[in-house]
Amino acid sequence: MPLDDAAFRAWAKACGMVSSNFAYLAALRAGQPVRRLRATPRSGPVRFPSRKMGTAAQCRSRLDGLPMAYELERDPAVLEYYDLPTTLHLHYTARSGKRAAIETIPASVRQIS
Repeated sequence: MPLDDAAFRAWAKACGMVSSNFAYLAALRAGQPVRRLRATPRSGPVRFPSRKMGTAAQCRSRLDGLPMAYELERDPAVLEYYDLPTTLHLHYTARSGKRAAIETIPASVRQIS
């Protein structure tokens, strides 16, 4: 099961997390996935019943998403993982020198210690 609120606060404090990052992460934990995966000609989404999270997680396919879910589920260093938790708004300067922006949903996020 995911961390309860007290354990999450204790973990964030131990990590030295600033309050704005804590609030953002707390909102992600409380939210629902930003979209539901749909089948495409190349992949069919699968649902993985997660004991660690106490819910079913969406995986893009059996070939890439499902092995990642198994890995996250069994890795003792992973406390929690979330299914399509947010949309990222990325702003950058293109090769042409013009400012550009894109919205994306991260497929998987890994923290490397």
